[in-house]
Amino acid sequence: MHGYLGIAMSDAEYASKFETAFTLYIYPGPLPEYPQNATQHQIAAIKDLHNRETKLFNEQRSVVQALRNLTIQAIKEPFIKSIREEFVVYNNRSIP
Repeated sequence: MHGYLGIAMSDAEYASKFETAFTLYIYPGPLPEYPQNATQHQIAAIKDLHNRETKLFNEQRSVVQALRNLTIQAIKEPFIKSIREEFVVYNNRSIP
C-alpha cells in the first residue's frame, strides 16, 4: 500500500502513521514446491505465485541496495571510512 517506505522507517514510526504493519518480502526459494498429484492448473497457479513473489523480493532487494548506496553517497568519506574500519576491526576479533 505504501510501497517500500517501511524500509526507511522504524517499526514504531511506521505503525504510528499507518494502520497496517510493514513486512519485508521473504525469498521464496529457487523453485516452487508442488503438492503430490497437483493438477495442471494448480501447478500453473503455484508457478505464477512463485514468480510474483520472486519478482517482489528482487525488487525489494534493489530498493534496499539503492537506499544503502544513496546513504553512503550522502555521508562524507571520513565518516564512512571510520565506520567501515570499526566494523572490520570488530568482526576480526577472536572470541575467547
